[in-house]
Amino acid sequence: MTDISSPSKPSLLNWLEVVALGIIWGGSFLSVRIALDGMQPLWIATGRIALAALTLGALSMAMGLRLPPLAERKVWLHALGFAVFSNALPFTLIAWAQTHVQSSFVGITMALVPLFTLVLAHGFLPGERLTLSRMAGVALGLVGVVVLIGVGALDMGSNTLDKVARIACIGVTLSYSVGSIITRRSPRVDPIAFSTAALILAGMIMVPLTFAVEGVCPRCRRCARRWRWCISG
Repeated sequence: MTDISSPSKPSLLNWLEVVALGIIWGGSFLSVRIALDGMQPLWIATGRIALAALTLGALSMAMGLRLPPLAERKVWLHALGFAVFSNALPFTLIAWAQTHVQSSFVGITMALVPLFTLVLAHGFLPGERLTLSRMAGVALGLVGVVVLIGVGALDMGSNTLDKVARIACIGVTLSYSVGSIITRRSPRVDPIAFSTAALILAGMIMVPLTFAVEGVCPRCRRCARRWRWCISG
């Protein structure tokens, strides 16, 4: 697994880090919704991955970290799985889904990630037993999120695409959970180096896919020969 230790008793700094993570992660849904006014979903997903890869790459260089050796194929295989299930797939689904559903609904569904992770960990991680108290805690947290945001966000709507988008949001939570399990099963490696490798792989997947589907211009679906028209118009 990645070299991440979990303190038995969380400190104030740990709680502050959790709050910061919640703000950053939750704010990304609003940012995606704003970006959709001028960009296509695939370009948004690719841009997020590229920005993250550059940021972590710079951090790795500053810390003197190196990517895992290519000879460590098992590490890179896990990094590829993390790239797909925790970056490329969920980022794309979230961006597309938010063209049909509200950010509040996405926020509610993200609360399912711990529940799915607990269920998957029970089957794929030794020692991670699914206890009644754990299930009750996650269920209580989910109810709290629904109450805070409002039950109206759970309305499936009558449009077929709206329903598919809501199912896609559920798929995102499952995808994140799979990515979490893949990370936990990875051979021991520095987490920053592992994440950097995964983001590079995710970029290698998303960049050619986005150009093939959306074309050169990030603002429309026109092909390369319409690029100038898109920029000027």
